[in-house]
Amino acid sequence: ALLTGLLTGCNDFLDKVPDNRTVLDTPDAIRELLVNAYPSAHSYHICETMSDNVGERDVSSGHSREVLNREMYNWEDNTQTSQDHPIYVWTKFYEGIATANMALEAIEEIGTPEELLPAKGEALLCRAFAHFILVNLWGEHYDPATASTNLGVPYVTEVEKKVIVPYKRETVEKVYELIEKDFREGYPLIKDEVY
Repeated sequence: ALLTGLLTGCNDFLDKVPDNRTVLDTPDAIRELLVNAYPSAHSYHICETMSDNVGERDVSSGHSREVLNREMYNWEDNTQTSQDHPIYVWTKFYEGIATANMALEAIEEIGTPEELLPAKGEALLCRAFAHFILVNLWGEHYDPATASTNLGVPYVTEVEKKVIVPYKRETVEKVYELIEKDFREGYPLIKDEVY
């Protein structure tokens, strides 16, 4: 009886998805997932505070961005982990890229139906945009004389299936080439009437 229970009793339990993960098995599920391919962080705070386009203003001690603003303005190592912090921005943009890659993989797995071509284009554009912001924040600005030697950021094009994945930091030139490739492939697939 115990052997029969062990062999037949677990299948119903083990066949159920243990959490709220999205199963990308329909075009609607894939399209809905793409909402998360748009980064949920903003890079403008970093750009403003770490530039000459900022001015000192007297705020009361304890302002929510007092330490973050001071550290970024002085180009110090950051101790903050709040929204708009560089690590937060880095993480959220790569989360958007990961989502775009999941959508692209799911579209390919179901045979890239015509109805999902706009979603494929959207995913490619989201991936290109996020890498563009990341390379401009964490790499040197594009200079034809040095772009092939200056380090950019990792250009992630596959879904992560391992906990720790070593990434290669591409050159600025290579990142821009991959951005352009994604853009040129994705833009013609976008159709306004889908939205």
